[in-house]
Amino acid sequence: MKKLTILLLTGAFLLGTSNLFSQECVFYSPVEKGTVLKYSNYDKKDKLTGTTTQTVIDNYVEEGVQTVKLRNEYQGVDMDSAFVRELEMKCKDGKYYVDMESYIGESTLVPYSNMETTFEVENMTIPAKLKAGEILDNGRVTATISHNDMKIMTISVNISNRKVEAKEDITTPAGTFECYKISYDISTKMIITIKASTVEWYAKNIGVVRTESYNKKGKLTGYTLLTGFQK
Repeated sequence: MKKLTILLLTGAFLLGTSNLFSQECVFYSPVEKGTVLKYSNYDKKDKLTGTTTQTVIDNYVEEGVQTVKLRNEYQGVDMDSAFVRELEMKCKDGKYYVDMESYIGESTLVPYSNMETTFEVENMTIPAKLKAGEILDNGRVTATISHNDMKIMTISVNISNRKVEAKEDITTPAGTFECYKISYDISTKMIITIKASTVEWYAKNIGVVRTESYNKKGKLTGYTLLTGFQK
């Protein structure tokens, strides 16, 4: 079983808890406990490569911070069993904090599932009110993978040049959603550094509805769709 040692998130959340605060929070992920989202991942040729089931397992406010805990179960098409991990999305002062661990995909971590993984993160935010043309802050995450106290691998992901491109309606097998289209550049370093770009469509209280990934030449390499949504 994979053991995760989570380092402290950047920044301290020190404001007092209040009902007004929780009402001001706008989440770009599901929030109601028990909500289930299903995602399907495809390659550039529309071939299914894996699925993810995301379930809200908790939602609480503590010391002025609202936290939504998500359980992700990833199943690659060639995997015998699902890879499971938990993520935390937070909201403080009307800003939604994206858990950067999610940007190291489950398919990347699967080969190291029996090892210890330590994350160091600088989480990105999404303001409560978005508008086309708005520039958003960047984020990063580094995963250090160890076995028997010996470092095996370091994986680093840096997100930059985030921008709100537009407000659009996006239709997937799960329905039609009012979304904010956000683009960014992504640099992933394992043994070598791979530079790419991504476009994500976020819906309030739902999360990412569609994701498209492109290589440094601007060619589509894969995409993800929200294919199921159940409260």
